[in-house]
Amino acid sequence: MNSDITSPAGLSVLLASHRIVTPFTTASSTLSHSKVYLDLLQESYQMNSLKFDPILNRAGEGGTVSEEDIELCVRRKVIATIPYDKDYLRSASKGTPLVLGKYSSSRKMFRTFRGVVHQFAREDGGI
Repeated sequence: MNSDITSPAGLSVLLASHRIVTPFTTASSTLSHSKVYLDLLQESYQMNSLKFDPILNRAGEGGTVSEEDIELCVRRKVIATIPYDKDYLRSASKGTPLVLGKYSSSRKMFRTFRGVVHQFAREDGGI
């Protein structure tokens, strides 16, 4: 979700959600802004912090935030890391799907997402 997350509709979606995948980039401003917003959701809306699952997006891009920084800040284990890769960026900017089996880093990303899906399914009683 984008900035509409603070709208009544965005808040309704968050409140109704069972799990919320929360992306963080390696930019320090992303970590600090997200922490403030997550704290606000917990305090103002009694939202359970355990429903937020952080992902480190664009790892290796050159920023200063690491998985450990995210885990310390939000007190949640990072469930996946998406590497900074030109193929992923190109695919996203074109709006076309990326074939995950084509490159070795893509296979790693596929295994990560498959593991996340299996983790959610197990925790929700699906597996």
